[in-house]
Amino acid sequence: MVEMTSKPNLGSDYPSDWKQLFVGDLISITTGSRNTQDNNPEGLFPFFVRSQKVERIDGYSFDKEAVLTSGDGVGTGKIFHYINGKFDAHQRVYVLSNFVDELHGKYFYWQFSNLFFDRIMSMTAKSSVDSVRKEMISRMSFPLPCIKEQQLIAEALSDADALIASLKKLIEKKESILASIKKNYFEVRCNNSEMVLLGENATFSKGRHLAKSQLSDSGKLPCVHYGELFTKYNAQILEIFSYTNLDQDTVLSKGGEVLMPTSDVTPSGLAKASYLRKPNVVIGGDILIIQPNEERLYGGFLSEVIRYLESQILSLVSGSTVYHIYAQDMAKFAFQLPNEVEEQKQIVETISDFRNEIAALNEELTKAKKVKIGMMQELLKGRTRLI
Repeated sequence: MVEMTSKPNLGSDYPSDWKQLFVGDLISITTGSRNTQDNNPEGLFPFFVRSQKVERIDGYSFDKEAVLTSGDGVGTGKIFHYINGKFDAHQRVYVLSNFVDELHGKYFYWQFSNLFFDRIMSMTAKSSVDSVRKEMISRMSFPLPCIKEQQLIAEALSDADALIASLKKLIEKKESILASIKKNYFEVRCNNSEMVLLGENATFSKGRHLAKSQLSDSGKLPCVHYGELFTKYNAQILEIFSYTNLDQDTVLSKGGEVLMPTSDVTPSGLAKASYLRKPNVVIGGDILIIQPNEERLYGGFLSEVIRYLESQILSLVSGSTVYHIYAQDMAKFAFQLPNEVEEQKQIVETISDFRNEIAALNEELTKAKKVKIGMMQELLKGRTRLI
């Protein structure tokens, strides 16, 4: 049975049958003894430093269940780790362990990581804290339901965490496959492709006018503003977001063009090529319009390869404070082109399919994170009971 050194106070935000104790009554608190330079990327054991990233080390000083948090640094109050096994820790990392029988280790991890930042922020007048003193941990009030409820809370939140981790891993896998596909299509020389110059397979023109103030939700004409190529559109323009009422002295798309910004304060922005399939769209000023020879070059493929070969685009850019790229520059753009337009379309379809899968997974990941946050508020406050 836990013996309280004095009575903590968490207020009335928790169920009346939950105990309220000090963290120091539930665990022992120590620190590691290692320095950052002790790490070895090939080491056998986890090495916890003042970062969310876990390093590796050759030996270990601890073999136990523990929760770890940074004692200082930029992540103070925001970095937490749980482990049950052999590990080592930096000298400014707190090791919280030797949990009493009434405390479930994984529950402690979830509840402590949920409460600790607010705890340390309540003890400083600044917007950040430089370091954590031991008593900030030991004298922190802590809610304690029965051990069975702790276990159920820990399992529920761990399951939510596992779903998030699995989604992240799947996204990483899909992104890796997509990168390999692009490399294979855009870099590896194939028998059914040839190296070509863009100027030999396309014509160039410019957009005209269209200030941002001329965009209007009630406009009758769909339009693409120069700035939207940086913020709204990817390699394929699937939906037009803006409208204007301009009805003269405008440039309208024919359909099938590739649009590029012609100037930016950073050179890397100039590789933002977007394929516009839709005709009769107003194209604003500071936009380079590339009209491919459709019998030879599919615009959707061109926008993908321009974005992929960004380094080559940067070699064509001119300027110092504001950077520019012109038609005569892009005419020199060299890339590998599959001989058949149909194959180019299939390549873009494959890339788009993967991109859509990744977008769907990211949306699912965002929802899973929101669900986890909601679960934490409900379960760790005892608003939703599992027993």
